[in-house]
Amino acid sequence: MAASTLQYESELVRIRREYLDSLPKKINALENALSGLSGSERPQQELNELNRLAHQLAASAGSHGFVEVSNAARELDLAFDDIDAPDSALDHTVAEAVQEMGDALVDLLRQVPA
Repeated sequence: MAASTLQYESELVRIRREYLDSLPKKINALENALSGLSGSERPQQELNELNRLAHQLAASAGSHGFVEVSNAARELDLAFDDIDAPDSALDHTVAEAVQEMGDALVDLLRQVPA
């Protein structure tokens, strides 16, 4: 029984390490989408990417034990429900809110202990 517990714990450590190793790529993708958002007249592509990334992070961060990151990502994901016409020009207030939430999420990800 002890050997299987050790194997299980070892597997969990390996999975968590793989997730931590993937964070720089996730941060880069978020930053790219956020930087594209501010300079775009019709930011549909960036919004779609931010929504996808936030949705994935909300689930994956929570399942790996990073509850604060998961909550921030879920907030960003849910903010997209409030965007009425994503094909039209993004309202300045909404753009600022998405930018702030995205920046906060990036900051949280950078604080995750390696």
